[in-house]
Amino acid sequence: MCEPLPHQRVGEVCFFPRRFNPGLQVKASGGFSVIEAAVAVALLVFVGLVAVTLLASVPLNGSKGVAAEALYKMKQLHLATREMTLDSMDYNNPREIRGTCSNAKPLTYSEWTNLLVRQNYLTSGQVADLTTVTERAPFFLRFPTTNAFSVFAYDDADPDSTLFLASKNWHGLTVPVLKGRPFETNLFVVFRTGGDGAILRPSQCQDASLVGTGGRFVYLPLK
Repeated sequence: MCEPLPHQRVGEVCFFPRRFNPGLQVKASGGFSVIEAAVAVALLVFVGLVAVTLLASVPLNGSKGVAAEALYKMKQLHLATREMTLDSMDYNNPREIRGTCSNAKPLTYSEWTNLLVRQNYLTSGQVADLTTVTERAPFFLRFPTTNAFSVFAYDDADPDSTLFLASKNWHGLTVPVLKGRPFETNLFVVFRTGGDGAILRPSQCQDASLVGTGGRFVYLPLK
């Protein structure tokens, strides 16, 4: 029982008013302050930057298994190009095609792929797949490299040792190191016009007897 106020009778229930505490801060439940929201956004940005940095430094698997798959894809591109050349020689359809040249002039990369598709040697989906190399990294990550091969100019006057395809981390006989995807500095893959190819070590990148000869166009890649 409390002491009644002047206006109350004895026996009435009295209530103590809640005293105001100027140091007490009341926060609505279930919400975030501006500072907390800013801290959360900053943390998310930081985590994102760290993730991007780690992914950029993930070591790719330049294994011979992936390289062997690339070599197989090069073989399919060579067979399609060879068949197109034979049809042009026998039936002149497509007209005046010899290797990756037309009328003794190099085709462009898009002209070469468009001819393969238009003349039904490959579908556009097959071209996309055959020119892509997918490397693997830890945590089941996959890193596809599209247009992964350099395609070199050659015609029927060139010997079988002439270079037709090379993985794009090879930059010519005058460059002593490998660089870029696919395969980075681990290895490189080449395929010659005679129908043979090889998976080579970095130390072999300037050996023309292994890489292949330049032909009449001297290692000229299709633009």
